Amino acid sequence: MATLDDVHAAVAAQTSVVAAVTTLLQQLSAQLSAAIANADDPAKLQELVDEINANANSLANAVAANTPGTPGSTQPAPAPEPAAPPAT
Repeated sequence: MATLDDVHAAVAAQTSVVAAVTTLLQQLSAQLSAAIANADDPAKLQELVDEINANANSLANAVAANTPGTPGSTQPAPAPEPAAPPAT
C-alpha cells in the first residue's frame, strides 16, 4: 500500500524527468538555431545534425527503456486484464 512518502517520492522523480526533458528540448532548439546560422558551412551543419540525432536517439531509448511492456524496458508489462465471464 502506498504511503504519502511514496507519493512525494514519485512526484519528485517525475519532476526530475520533466526538468531533464525540458532542458533537452531547449538544447535541441539551440542546436537547430546554430544549424540554421551555419547553413553555409556543410561540415559544421553535418556536425550539428549528427549531435541532434544522437540526442533524439538518447531520448527515444530512455522513453522505450522506461515504458512498461516495450522491448528493452526495465519496467514490467502491466498484468493482463482478467477475462470477462461468458455471456449467458
